[in-house]
Amino acid sequence: MPDDDIWKRWVEPYDLFVSYARVDNQGQMLDALVAEIERDHESFSSHPLNIFFDKSSIEDGQYWRDEIRKGLRQSKMMVAILSPAYFQSDYCRWEGE
Repeated sequence: MPDDDIWKRWVEPYDLFVSYARVDNQGQMLDALVAEIERDHESFSSHPLNIFFDKSSIEDGQYWRDEIRKGLRQSKMMVAILSPAYFQSDYCRWEGE
């Protein structure tokens, strides 16, 4: 079954996709939330939690829309950080579709 593990890591390398409105991360509140999710997960699992968070998952020079689309497709689940700005954002709506 090791081949299944390799396939799963390639097809779904991310456990979680974090969707948020950029304006809501002023002051790095969402950076802190993602770090807390990782710490909390470490307290009960020996397996690392692979999170797609655009600030750490997209490198400079990459076409961000393609990387977001790929991150969404390759994530097991998505958590949306809902706020008034989130609902007003065309980009957040695009991610949800």
